[in-house]
Amino acid sequence: QLTADVLEKIKSDPELSAFYESLEKTGYSEVLSQASNFTVFAPQNGAWTEIKTKNTSDPEDLEELRAVVSHHIAYGKMLTSELSQHSSIKMLDSKNINYDHTNQTINNAKILSANNVTANGVIHIVDNLIETQKNVYEFITSTYKDLKQVKYIKGLDQLVMDKEKSISLGVNEQGQIVYDTVWINHNKFLKEYPIHNEDSLVTYIVLKDAGYDHLSTKYKPYFTQLDDSLSVSDSLTQIKVEYNICS
Repeated sequence: QLTADVLEKIKSDPELSAFYESLEKTGYSEVLSQASNFTVFAPQNGAWTEIKTKNTSDPEDLEELRAVVSHHIAYGKMLTSELSQHSSIKMLDSKNINYDHTNQTINNAKILSANNVTANGVIHIVDNLIETQKNVYEFITSTYKDLKQVKYIKGLDQLVMDKEKSISLGVNEQGQIVYDTVWINHNKFLKEYPIHNEDSLVTYIVLKDAGYDHLSTKYKPYFTQLDDSLSVSDSLTQIKVEYNICS
């Protein structure tokens, strides 16, 4: 009979104390205490050397730590026999990781102890933090963030709460429900052209500003937009032009 949940199992293992501390700091300890089933790739203490010093009173440091922790947890209970049936596994941060059955590795991390089953999931102990690979959208918004084309697409981002995956953590002093919030990015460009979708292969061309400006001038006469008074609107026209250039 399995009485210990995932969190209790991690807490009881001295080699996972750094991971447990990170779960506590980021609030994911509350998530793993829920009734849902989880698959957790738990890095041993030696993997946390560079990140253990993160100051959780610094919002940026805490956000980075949350990103790391959420990349090691997936919904559902998956033993290695089930992992090998998937070309990729989607983690809590909505990013995909790959399992190599032959070498028993997850991306760059090797599984040292597999299939540690608990009451609400399974733990695979790994020797390293699982490497995060950027999708096309993440890559261009980090590498080419100052280019006009990328700024325009990024400006369409709108984060909204995923009500299905966000988990209630209780009630605050004002009587409001507190969530471990899972955010979804709503972006009308990405909805039509999903260059962020890690389930597909994508090629996307990014223009330098000179080329972007050239096309903007060239396209403008063909995408003229009118305002409510039926007058030509330069701002609405520019939005339409930029959307079509990006498309």
